[in-house]
Amino acid sequence: MSMVEKMNPGSITDLVLDEDSRFKYMFLAFGACVKGYRCMRKVVTIDGNG
Repeated sequence: MSMVEKMNPGSITDLVLDEDSRFKYMFLAFGACVKGYRCMRKVVTIDGNG
């Protein structure tokens, strides 16, 4: 994950381990995706089929 952050500026990584130092979960967002997300058009969709 440190190489992802080094080679892809702006990337966000997070690794979470449990109390026994075992893998619990990981988050990864590449810098280009983070930057592009800011430019996305915000859309609200309502589905009437309930």
